[in-house]
Amino acid sequence: MISAASKPRDVRIIELNHISCNGCENKNVLKLHCFTDYMYFFFIPVISGGKKAIITCSNCGKNYDVSKQSDNVKELAKLEKQNLRIPIWHFTGLGIILLFIASLIAYNIWDNKQDAMLVKDPKPGDFYEYSDGDGWYSSFKISRVDKDSIYAFFNRQFINKATSIYEIDEPDNYWPFEESLSRKELEQMYEDGDIYEIDRD
Repeated sequence: MISAASKPRDVRIIELNHISCNGCENKNVLKLHCFTDYMYFFFIPVISGGKKAIITCSNCGKNYDVSKQSDNVKELAKLEKQNLRIPIWHFTGLGIILLFIASLIAYNIWDNKQDAMLVKDPKPGDFYEYSDGDGWYSSFKISRVDKDSIYAFFNRQFINKATSIYEIDEPDNYWPFEESLSRKELEQMYEDGDIYEIDRD
């Protein structure tokens, strides 16, 4: 189950013995709680919610907004919050997310470099995914190569999602005859962005 919420963590608690609780009218029961807050997802802290303060009654449980209290109480809360430090672990989830994004970027850069090398040195068995330029995508498999050209079996089926080529990558979907492309045509298709993925076993 997915859960996302904020979670306070008490850091400083100051007794306000000079103030009576409006709820139960008792003295020596109010406490100023100054704490740091953080958002969490699946129990992993994601990002800090900052420094906060609230007044609670230990007798009746009533809570009070610090901003509606006397100047002395507000100044006390301000000073106590200034002395708080937001723990670095509040940003654990954010760090994981940034690391994941950085990993995806690094992989994408590596994959593009690999494709750029593969298209200049095609081999039998290479699998190409390409776009027809009108929002449709398909594939072809190189069967043989020579000095100037490549020969491939083209998929007769097209699909409208670049990431769903696997759905049409079936042996029966390929034409039973080879089609040829010059090496220059192949490289130009890659440079134009029509070829967007190359796989080699």
